[in-house]
Amino acid sequence: MKTWMWMGAAMLAGAICAPAADPIGATVTSSPNECSQRDAWNQVGVGFLVKSRQAFETESVQQRLIQLWRWFDAVNQQGSAQQSLLLTITPAVGKKRDIKVGRIEILGGGTADWTPDPRHPKSFQPPDQLRFCAVLLERLPGGSLDAEMKFPTPSPLPGGFEAKPADLNDPAKGAISGPAAPAKPPDPRKPENAAKTFDRELDFAGVLLSSVQDITQGQSTVRTRTTKATADLFLSPLLRLTALSFAPGKYWVTFFTPFSVEAHVSNQKITKDTLSQNRISMGPEYEFRRYLKNSQGVASDNILRFIFKASSASDRDFKLIEPKFVAEFRPVWGVANRNVLDDKYLKGLKGFQKTTGDKLGRKLAPFFGFEKGHSYVRGIPAQALSAIGPFTRGYFGIDTGLNWNNRISLATTQQIYVRGERGNDAVHYMKNTLEWTFLASRPAFASSLFVTYEKGSVPPFRSAVNSVSVGIRVQSSRWFSSSWR
Repeated sequence: MKTWMWMGAAMLAGAICAPAADPIGATVTSSPNECSQRDAWNQVGVGFLVKSRQAFETESVQQRLIQLWRWFDAVNQQGSAQQSLLLTITPAVGKKRDIKVGRIEILGGGTADWTPDPRHPKSFQPPDQLRFCAVLLERLPGGSLDAEMKFPTPSPLPGGFEAKPADLNDPAKGAISGPAAPAKPPDPRKPENAAKTFDRELDFAGVLLSSVQDITQGQSTVRTRTTKATADLFLSPLLRLTALSFAPGKYWVTFFTPFSVEAHVSNQKITKDTLSQNRISMGPEYEFRRYLKNSQGVASDNILRFIFKASSASDRDFKLIEPKFVAEFRPVWGVANRNVLDDKYLKGLKGFQKTTGDKLGRKLAPFFGFEKGHSYVRGIPAQALSAIGPFTRGYFGIDTGLNWNNRISLATTQQIYVRGERGNDAVHYMKNTLEWTFLASRPAFASSLFVTYEKGSVPPFRSAVNSVSVGIRVQSSRWFSSSWR
């Protein structure tokens, strides 16, 4: 019994000696709806709230609230928010970062609400909370954020103050969520957000060279004109038959493209002094895409792509033909693969300004694959195909590039084929491109000037190219489509 009495006395003494909790709590919140720039990307809310009605009835608590309002009203009037407030955010993944406050907007009452009426001082009662919007000089990053609003002492102090209110010695804290980046939809798997293996349904590039020269024929000199032309074409015309499967809660998305054709041809001899690969490839394609989960357990932009093709590759004259099966694996790391932030995502967003990261698109995409098929040759004059033999090939490579605001881009493709039918002989191919887009409109149509350096060969390995080309490129997409692909 004595033991229980001693424990009760100790607990009572501890309760008496413990300091009382501060009746005013300071918090940081997401942007309040009452802000004049509602749903802006560059603001947060700050609130000073009395925790209980009983505490609010005391005169000392009311005076503290009035003092806080006077302070922030003076900061607002003098435009000294940059010296008086500083927001520190800590994302779930990433480094802690400070963001300056450009201005504030006090909510829920003005001078009449916070200033006692000298004629009726006893009937005056201020609002039971002080809230304001803090407009930031930078936009918030996306995702979960731990926010801390600090109140440094400005110099000079706002007019009428000899010291900063004691309630501002400690920072206001809160957990907020930054807006999802427009280029990263909440669920990247959905059909309206997912991207196909190709960006354009039509991609055409052409080069035309014409020159006049004197050629000696026997005893005479003849002046002749020589014309060289090359063309690169990608076309996927059956978009209405293109299918995509998507089920909420699932992390696999499939694409089916019933037919596409890719051609790289020139009018020179196929095996000598050519400016192109002189290659035509066509067929259907099926893709399985796995979206990996992020730390919040939802689909991220880290993707595993598995692509399967039934393809027929041939030379320009269809004399060497290779029907084959192709399997390819492309891992995509979201941080290293970003498109330029398109303005269509920014409609209706207030306070949003593009950063350098938004304007700079980048690509770093390795790939690995193998192909298995048969080679056939057609004689001259045309006759039935003659089988050369089966083949199994492996290949690997990487696509890299930078794109500045969809205007200037630099890209390179490096690829190595290991030819099983030639004693595992390795064949290197590369293509480097510098491109300037001078015309872009909607629906998606763009035209650009490009410079390309291309060297090496690709299946069916009939032409080897080593050339520099300057030409015009035309791209188009969204054919018969009601929404952006």
